[in-house]
Amino acid sequence: MAKLADKVIAWLLSNDTGKSSKTLCAVLYRIPIDDGPHTHPIDSSDFGRCKRFLAILSPEKKRVALALVRGVSLEWDALAESWDYLENIPGHATLCEQIGRIIRKARREG
Repeated sequence: MAKLADKVIAWLLSNDTGKSSKTLCAVLYRIPIDDGPHTHPIDSSDFGRCKRFLAILSPEKKRVALALVRGVSLEWDALAESWDYLENIPGHATLCEQIGRIIRKARREG
């Protein structure tokens, strides 16, 4: 089995990255990203890329990544808090709807 660092490097070089998933990687490994400001998932595609990045990590590293990303923004805080719930939502439309609801609520309460 490839070492975790090899898996992360392979993931970074793949076509399965986006700003939100790179944000997770950057906060976990304390590396800069060059795609502009850190951002959160805004739809099911973004969420899927984040979910697939987290899947290459151990359960402990996944928990650490989600804990660290909570300090990035109100939106990330709310999404990280609801991550387990969001991971279990079937269907792209429903997932997009719930991501939007969580983000709007975080912004209202923030």
